[in-house]
Amino acid sequence: MKLLSTLTLLAATMPGAGEQPRPAERFQQARAAMAEETLLETSPGSLAAARFLLEDSFDRGVRDIGRYTYLAKLLLQHALQLAEHDPAQAEEYRRVAIPMAYNLATNTWIGWGEGVGKVEEHHRRLGLEAARLNIALAKEAGLGPARRRNGHWIHGAHLIAAGNLAAAAQEFTASRDLAREAGLDQAARMAQGWIHITAILAGADEQADLNAVKASLAGGKDGEFFTNQYDTALKVFARRPGSSRSELPTRPQGRARSLRRRNFSGDMHPNTARKIHLLGGPVPRQERFGASNGGSHPHFRREIVLRRRLLAPLRGA
Repeated sequence: MKLLSTLTLLAATMPGAGEQPRPAERFQQARAAMAEETLLETSPGSLAAARFLLEDSFDRGVRDIGRYTYLAKLLLQHALQLAEHDPAQAEEYRRVAIPMAYNLATNTWIGWGEGVGKVEEHHRRLGLEAARLNIALAKEAGLGPARRRNGHWIHGAHLIAAGNLAAAAQEFTASRDLAREAGLDQAARMAQGWIHITAILAGADEQADLNAVKASLAGGKDGEFFTNQYDTALKVFARRPGSSRSELPTRPQGRARSLRRRNFSGDMHPNTARKIHLLGGPVPRQERFGASNGGSHPHFRREIVLRRRLLAPLRGA
């Protein structure tokens, strides 16, 4: 009975496993799974349930980014440590860690606009690491293109926040290509729009191209949400100093900026590289990224719920 309930809960947490349970159902599943475990016992299902409980309380209450990132980081580390020390369930623990890393990245991105909470520089760096770890874990798990495309999208989004527009464009291109490979035309068009966003932020005149993407998204699933997010991100990042001076490989715009600002976040944190190595995957080449993202306002509750609904099927990617 315990194994069945744990597997049921774990399946509910994995994208592509069917419709996501309602919050009330998630609480019931979490309590049921945890109630069957002893004080020092855990399972992939109970860790997945803990993630749901943490994120649900984060969305419903005061959006305390500091508290959320601290607890989310501990859960993620615990899942990876258990994967390392429990070979029998290593794959299950790593699969639970995939959406943990993805959600940590999405909740620390400033591009959602107001209502995301106060994201400090160290939170942003943590989110960037989480995005990179998500990609490595998804690749290690052998997930298909439909599940991996959003990992590259959130990585690109964080690279915009880091001021590295060239690398961001590459990640959005990877996301677009994976969406096309999976036959997800609307998702591919959405990713193409972000390629134009990076170009606009770099100073290129691609507003007409972005408008064409918006028109192609109109009427499609979640098209309005996607197009509104383009506008929000442009407002957020246009306010950042020097946002129109960053260079794209094919479109150098004026005098190059100092690499000092671009490389503000430094290389990949050694702990992240070690986790990837422990999972059997190659440690990515050290690449540098550059610079930075309050209480939940009632006006944004609907947008928060909508965003989580839209991202729910994608969180293992």
